[in-house]
Amino acid sequence: YNMLAVNELNYTIDSLINKERKKYSEFSTNIYNRSSIENLNKNISFNKDSIYKEYDGDIIDLFNLSQKKSLVELALNSVNSTKQIISSKDEQIKRENIWLNKHIYAYHEKFTLGIACIILFFIGAPLGAIIRKGGLGLPMVIAILLFLTYHFLGIFTRNSGNNGKIDPMFAAWFPTIVMLPLSVYLTRTATLDNPLVSLSFITTPIKKLLDRKKEPEFESAEELDETSPEFAILQNHDNDKLIDIVKNHHQYEYDISYRNSSLKILESRGITEEELRLSGNLSNQKYEDAFREMELYHENSRIALIGYITYLMFLLLGLIFNNNKLPTLAIISFVITGICVLITLIYMFKTFFNASSFYKQLNNKNVANFLALAFLIFGIPLYFFIHIYFGKKLKEDIKQIS
Repeated sequence: YNMLAVNELNYTIDSLINKERKKYSEFSTNIYNRSSIENLNKNISFNKDSIYKEYDGDIIDLFNLSQKKSLVELALNSVNSTKQIISSKDEQIKRENIWLNKHIYAYHEKFTLGIACIILFFIGAPLGAIIRKGGLGLPMVIAILLFLTYHFLGIFTRNSGNNGKIDPMFAAWFPTIVMLPLSVYLTRTATLDNPLVSLSFITTPIKKLLDRKKEPEFESAEELDETSPEFAILQNHDNDKLIDIVKNHHQYEYDISYRNSSLKILESRGITEEELRLSGNLSNQKYEDAFREMELYHENSRIALIGYITYLMFLLLGLIFNNNKLPTLAIISFVITGICVLITLIYMFKTFFNASSFYKQLNNKNVANFLALAFLIFGIPLYFFIHIYFGKKLKEDIKQIS
């Protein structure tokens, strides 16, 4: 079938279908004839039985024990023989169906390969235009991920189509259908000069659900109530202490209201915000940059964790549906699993870059290298533990910044 042209495949498929129908018809006729129903009353003369006419029990009770035994054995032998014939024929039909499915898959593959070349071109060309930085590494990683996705989808659907778990025509077209929206998205992204990955339509509802959408801290004008005990404590501090609070309020575990109130008190004492900026005391820039990366890490890590848990759930559902011979539900579950894995991988990479940037602020390359190794080896299978471990570690390590 791999060596046949389209017209030859078309002719062969029609021949195999007609042959299959003919075999079904012959087999059903053979099974019917084995029952001897047609010949049951031929060449038999009988008289009406007045005794049985008034009998309400089973017909087998009209025979003696020896006759009953012979009749039951005859019926069992007939049924078992028919079951063996059907079982043997079932295996033969499965092999013939696989052979037919392979021809159907090969027929549609002739068209899907041509269309896939066009679709993959509209994936590769925009990627080359979008990814301008990162040298060879980042484009190579993305290219390998896309290739493996397309390749494994093709293997999975081809095997399922050949075995008859899904329609072979659908199996041939499915990988190309999956890549089509991606090619449209990347082409549109490159045309509009947008960033490569923008999953705000997915992540925004998740962030709202987690109630993590905050007003940027340094844009907040929140202050302490001037009648509150906290404000009175700040007023009792000297200027050096207030400047230290303005610069390092995170280290004191104060929120932005303490910082703004300290600025207000300093201004009332003749120390302006501009003077603090020029002297480098308005903020601990190194700490603030590390703090922002830590916050982004936690936010992206939560989304990655949700994707991780979701893909495990749907993977388990897919396996359950597959074992219970529900191929349609299994395919849907596996497709959702693939989407969740993709989202998890994207946000895992984001958390990795956030954590790497965090440790660059600490000038700790050894931890950054260890982090890269941990994500590479344990990322997908053990992300739950990575989420907990590095979440705590970043909170502890940020205290190293003075």
